Amino acid sequence: PVADGEGTPLSFAQERLWFFAQLAPDAAIYNIPGALRLRGVLDGPALQATLTRLVERHPVLRTRFEDRSGGTVQVVEPVVAVPLEVVDLGGLPVPVREPSVRQHAEAEARRPFDLTRAPPLRAVLLRIDPEDHVLLVTLHHIAADGWSIRVLITEFGAIYAALASGTAARLPDLPVCYGDFARWQRQRMDRGHFDRQLGYWRRHLGTDHRVVELPADGPRPEAGRGVGRHLVERIDAALTGRLRALARSRGMTPFMLLLAAFTVVLHQRTGERRIRVGGDIANRNHDHLDGVVGFFVNQIVLQVEVDPAAPAVALLEQCRRVVVEGSDNQDLPFNRLVEELRPPRRGGRAPFFSVKLIYQDGVHALPALPGLSVESYPAGHHAAEIDLVAAFNNAADTLDARFTWPEGLFLPATIRGLFAAMHSVLAALASDPDGGTAALVAAAAWILAPMKPGLLIEILVTLAIVT
Repeated sequence: PVADGEGTPLSFAQERLWFFAQLAPDAAIYNIPGALRLRGVLDGPALQATLTRLVERHPVLRTRFEDRSGGTVQVVEPVVAVPLEVVDLGGLPVPVREPSVRQHAEAEARRPFDLTRAPPLRAVLLRIDPEDHVLLVTLHHIAADGWSIRVLITEFGAIYAALASGTAARLPDLPVCYGDFARWQRQRMDRGHFDRQLGYWRRHLGTDHRVVELPADGPRPEAGRGVGRHLVERIDAALTGRLRALARSRGMTPFMLLLAAFTVVLHQRTGERRIRVGGDIANRNHDHLDGVVGFFVNQIVLQVEVDPAAPAVALLEQCRRVVVEGSDNQDLPFNRLVEELRPPRRGGRAPFFSVKLIYQDGVHALPALPGLSVESYPAGHHAAEIDLVAAFNNAADTLDARFTWPEGLFLPATIRGLFAAMHSVLAALASDPDGGTAALVAAAAWILAPMKPGLLIEILVTLAIVT
């Protein structure tokens, strides 16, 4: 740990987000919105004090960003007030209260941050009636990631419960803070730590950095300006169980199987054999970082060659190797990879890939708050960064999927077709993992192929006769 002093250099991940914030200061693409429905007797002072305690505990939540002659620095303020805006909707007619809650959630999710002022967090409490509230909390991604959200939810529950009962929350001391990580990361760069990893990515990605794009249903919006649309799907318990058993028997993770199926679908849809998929990796390789809030997550490029003439086992082994090697070389900051390999950039769009596959193990548990029932509440939509993000969550018995894309780029039916094709490929893999890749492509093609009107009529007639 190092004293805050006058300022700390940005981490490489923060540097990338700060760059985009300067390009589009009024965009909310990197907002992380969250919302909780709180029913019961809410202790307002305890809620306010809980937010204050979280900001006191995690310096990154008291941070502002400042351009100086030597570069941009993050400055931790010693004290930051965390205003809790309270909006009373109780005076509205009952039928319009819920629509008003949704409107506030949408507006809050899309409200940009001024990163030159602390904190990169804000909270709004919507009062529907004396025992019904919705808490809206929005963070900027420059100060947090998915892992951080888990930390904050856990600590939020512990601090509120203690304050509401008149006791002090007992949380473990944090040996380091995010600013220490940012300094350490810069020092490793200066010592050449990333040179070996850069060599791996040069070999893995080669020199052809064309971005493969899915055929679109509409025009691509300006980068970062598309309002996000979402589709939620699920792989049922039966198929999930078979996939987990297959992964165990082949020394793989479920994510590796998902990558294999996803690349097959992308190959069938685009006709390209070399498929690049973006992936997020936690990038917390030290025990001291487990409880630290900050933006650690890094992006890696997963490149897979889909050869329909090869056996499926070769595709699975390739996906296993690509994920393992990518994880072994995850430290190299993504923006440094871009600087070194210099892929072509078009209209500010992301380099290397236009689709991303994300895998998370378990959902964010809701905090247990005394005297309150707590439910998640839709937090509103925010901008979509790239063409498509397919996020899978490893739940208790199922794999839950959430697809996100810019509104207007794809029709919801197109995305449902992509998921159905992926489901079909996964089912084919689970049934015959030693078969051919061509059979997997065929499984994807049957779902994705546009159905001719004549064929549709023939199917309907046949169904009518059978019925």
